[in-house]
Amino acid sequence: MADSRASVGFRFSTKDVLYPITGVESSGSRMRDVDGNSYIDLTMGFGVLLFGSRPDFMQGVLEAEIARGFQLGPRSDLMLEVTRLFTGLTGHERVAFTNSGTEAIMIALRLARAATGRTRIAMFEGSYHGHSDGTLAKSVRDADGNFSSKPLAPGIPENVAKDVLVLEYGTAETLDILRRHAHELAAVLVEPVQSRRLDLQPVEFLHQLRALTEQAGAALIFDEMITGFRAHPAGVQGLFGIKADIAAYGKIIGGGMPIGAVAGTGRFLDGIDGGFWTYGDKSYPKTRRTYFGGTFCQHPFAMAACRAALQY
Repeated sequence: MADSRASVGFRFSTKDVLYPITGVESSGSRMRDVDGNSYIDLTMGFGVLLFGSRPDFMQGVLEAEIARGFQLGPRSDLMLEVTRLFTGLTGHERVAFTNSGTEAIMIALRLARAATGRTRIAMFEGSYHGHSDGTLAKSVRDADGNFSSKPLAPGIPENVAKDVLVLEYGTAETLDILRRHAHELAAVLVEPVQSRRLDLQPVEFLHQLRALTEQAGAALIFDEMITGFRAHPAGVQGLFGIKADIAAYGKIIGGGMPIGAVAGTGRFLDGIDGGFWTYGDKSYPKTRRTYFGGTFCQHPFAMAACRAALQY
């Protein structure tokens, strides 16, 4: 039996009792549930269905890929085209694909720590970066105004939260704190326009973050999971004219299939495969690699859907 807590939505009955919505069909902006009720999907599949459900350009894409069979292990022959489309639209140097946004953020932080040799990261109150332990922390202040980080929920180790600075978003005080801790930061992780606070758009603060992290040698990571490909092909980076070292994308580019993407400069992304090299000369993958992988990463069905979405 499915756990109702994992449902995609809830409906109020006449007695104000919550129960899960079980969808059976969708088209465009509308969906129908098992009871025959019709809804407008205001969340757009939590940001996935920018084009609506069953858009014309996706017709036959997955069916054609299914007919070719499942190749798990070998890289999809669509990867080169998908990568060129993605980097061309976003302006990033390199990209790797995951199964979800949470995974993309996890590898982004790991790459930042691997490249800098530091462990601490900074993030901001009100942001959301997936459900991995490493980003589920909250800020706590004592009577003297000193702050520390604690787990956001039960089951998250105290030691994981200690490596996270959770600060107020967009303030001068936060910039001062970051300057004091800059030498120990591997990355500053930011949701530039927070999904929970759309009216808060501190552009100048973000420009100062860019300068601060660059000077400190830390990675500036933009979580563009929702903003990417929406207001601008590159996301908020393109809209505000700020280039992050690493950026995480997902949702829209999968055409409805599960997908995440971590993109950025070679300094950080080379930690996945060792960096660029060619046959027939003395070049080789020089960068020390960290761990990255997963059975379903770069799944051929997801790559086929991603190509169709990026082409569109």
